[in-house]
Amino acid sequence: MVPAKVYLYYLKNAFRSHRVRGYCIGQERNGKTCIFEKDGKLLVAEVKGKILYNPKEYDYECIWLACEDIIARLARDEEQRQKIWMSWASPTNWEEKMDEEIKIRRIVSKDVLDAVKSILKEIDMYGLIEHGAPDDEFDTEAEMIAEQIKAGTSIEEISGIIADVINKMFGVNIGRLKYLKEAKKIYEVMHKL
Repeated sequence: MVPAKVYLYYLKNAFRSHRVRGYCIGQERNGKTCIFEKDGKLLVAEVKGKILYNPKEYDYECIWLACEDIIARLARDEEQRQKIWMSWASPTNWEEKMDEEIKIRRIVSKDVLDAVKSILKEIDMYGLIEHGAPDDEFDTEAEMIAEQIKAGTSIEEISGIIADVINKMFGVNIGRLKYLKEAKKIYEVMHKL
């Protein structure tokens, strides 16, 4: 698990590189929009005197959402929010992936892997590709999905594999049958239909 300080370090760097003003990370500061710990939780709030305006509390497991919250509050507009988010999310996501145990992966069919990569670009979680992320943004997730697909895997099982990987890697809770249409495309590639 990546420590909270890593998320906050990259958040501070993203704010600095985009010249965001009026924030404080790690403590309450009067006249600032802050993200800080209070009673074992993360709190995002605007601090005025001793009063917290629009406070929102997050468990540490939801630090990603807390960081997105403060970015949204401080960005001038949607374009700046997206730029700040990309500056923060890309290195943070890399740290999370590097924190995982290294596993030996089985060799998968290039056709299946290419189909999975294409489908993940279409799904485009958080609009990363749409907002300028590199074409290989979802390659790790594609490999995780493709290595679990074996001969005889049903369309429903493929959909479940896609949902499981997306849920794990993006911290969402998508049902296992959400990606039946996408799974059918992979199934057709596997069977050259």
